[in-house]
Amino acid sequence: MAWTQEEREGVLEELWPMVKDGHREMRERLEAALGIIEAYWNESFEYYYDRDWEERHPTYKEYGAGFLAHHLDLFPPELAPALIHHLGTDPDLLVPGHTRWAPVGSPERKEMEGE
Repeated sequence: MAWTQEEREGVLEELWPMVKDGHREMRERLEAALGIIEAYWNESFEYYYDRDWEERHPTYKEYGAGFLAHHLDLFPPELAPALIHHLGTDPDLLVPGHTRWAPVGSPERKEMEGE
């Protein structure tokens, strides 16, 4: 079930400080980072759900790999190896600079790509 925009903003507001707090345990920071990625995945899924695409939306893990390929620098460098180990990277899934997924060839994807 998709979260509301307010719920997503609340999750991000709560989790970003945890991720950046170097005094917290690494496991807690990693879990917070994964929660942040889940919030973006949820927003992307809601965007997908509002359209009539035949392609399925990426799973959380697939989306996370695409997200990390272009947004890993948002997270503290010490979390990068654990995030990549957990989700991997897929530079072709998302358009650089974007957090919402759209199928290759769709008008929305072309717009994201600046075509």
